[in-house]
Amino acid sequence: MRAINPATEEVIADYPDHTPEQIEDRIRRAEQNRERQESQASTQTWNTVFATGGAVLGALFGRKKLSYSTVSRAGRAVQNVGRTVQQRQDVTHAEENIETLKRQLTDLNAELEAEVDRLEQRFDPEAEELETLGLKPRRKDVEVRLLTLAWAPKRDGEPVW
Repeated sequence: MRAINPATEEVIADYPDHTPEQIEDRIRRAEQNRERQESQASTQTWNTVFATGGAVLGALFGRKKLSYSTVSRAGRAVQNVGRTVQQRQDVTHAEENIETLKRQLTDLNAELEAEVDRLEQRFDPEAEELETLGLKPRRKDVEVRLLTLAWAPKRDGEPVW
């Protein structure tokens, strides 16, 4: 990325709510949210596996095949499956949010670069036509501050030093 010059600062000032730094900060927070959602989804998945395993083992090896506690465990296992699906959807939404923010950052950077290029072309000193002016110095405007004599000794056309 280029160093910020005054023209770039003018362009960024036109976008006060959407500076690249703000979007990068939002991306960082969204990535932290995604990590948190992934952790919760993983925990919920394991809870579902254990609840389902407990319900199945209780039904197979319990004293009563169809008791209140077996049905209750199976119901909790089904609820856990729903929570697991919800957690996975939360992870997907967090990833979509990150992708949207990254697209916004890319679009904003491209827009800022285009605006900076446009301003650089508009204020390009190479593109300006220069006019040659002949000025004659006046005697009172010329001041000699230092007069120096330089001598380089030569013998037969070759420097002696």
